[in-house]
Amino acid sequence: MPDYIGHEPSGIEKAMPIILGIFFLAALASIPFMHADNERARQKSWQSQGCKMYDDEKMADVPVKCLNEFVDHYKAQQQRLQPPEQQQ
Repeated sequence: MPDYIGHEPSGIEKAMPIILGIFFLAALASIPFMHADNERARQKSWQSQGCKMYDDEKMADVPVKCLNEFVDHYKAQQQRLQPPEQQQ
């Protein structure tokens, strides 16, 4: 509310900047905790899936530590000998 001449701000009008400041500081304080939770989830995912979680990614997006496993998994297999076709 705008201040009018002769208008004394009420208690809620005085407390509102303080309350909003507390909410803002609480939001800023929660950012490191959200980042830690994200890292914890990423580590848990890494322990359970390892390099398999990058199977659907492009080669450029695969981390270096998974690159050899990724290439070995998808390298061309040797051609298998096929049985001769039976003549009828």
